[in-house]
Amino acid sequence: MANSIKADLEAKKADILKRIAALNKDIRHENKPTEKDFSEQVTEAENDDVLRRLFEESNRELKQINKALDRIESGEYGKCANCGNIIKEERLKAVLFATHCIKCAE
Repeated sequence: MANSIKADLEAKKADILKRIAALNKDIRHENKPTEKDFSEQVTEAENDDVLRRLFEESNRELKQINKALDRIESGEYGKCANCGNIIKEERLKAVLFATHCIKCAE
């Protein structure tokens, strides 16, 4: 199971890194016209807020994935950080970077 989860985490990490690169490019407004009227500027500012939130969320998810990969390497992956019990496989498949069993997560 650990090898398939590690592969899933690595694939998700690659996807997130691509997303972060694309969001970063959009936030910096690469390849966009520089002259805009007021309504275009307002719309762009609103879009920038959404892009920044997506960027921040992607970075948070990337950190969780990196921590899960570290736990795999250290042999701690799949153990609840609170009670030390094994996290059920179904939970780990649903949330690859879960750190708590269902009971402790509630």
